[in-house]
Amino acid sequence: MEKKQQRWRGGMFWALRLILAGVFFYAGWIKLQDPILFAIKIRGYDLLADPWVAVTALLLPWLEIVCAISLLVGRLQRGALLGLFFMLLVFLFGLLSAWSRGLDIDCGCFGEALNRGSLFVSVLMDLALTAMVIVLWRRGTVLRVC
Repeated sequence: MEKKQQRWRGGMFWALRLILAGVFFYAGWIKLQDPILFAIKIRGYDLLADPWVAVTALLLPWLEIVCAISLLVGRLQRGALLGLFFMLLVFLFGLLSAWSRGLDIDCGCFGEALNRGSLFVSVLMDLALTAMVIVLWRRGTVLRVC
């Protein structure tokens, strides 16, 4: 019975990694398709000056894609989780800042492919993704493909 439970848990952690990798790969890929639109979305948060908006719009999608791929590679998982954790925290700060200032903006996570509407839904999604990262980090071991 113990072996079956270990297998199930291993499968669950693998599924969490796949979900996170898929979400961040897709988000990065969509942003790469239209960096100007992504820069406009970033500018909507009113947190960065113009040179940094462009830098963020050009680099963040690549960071998301690298973290997504690294999450599926044994030795790179911990670094990927750390990168995702800090990206999610910065994004949560941006969302809460925009929400507290009453800004009416789309989060910009998935370009025009998915408009979740309210910032509240974006905050909930961010918290769910952060919880997934924490669960995988607390697991503490490099997971292997089943």
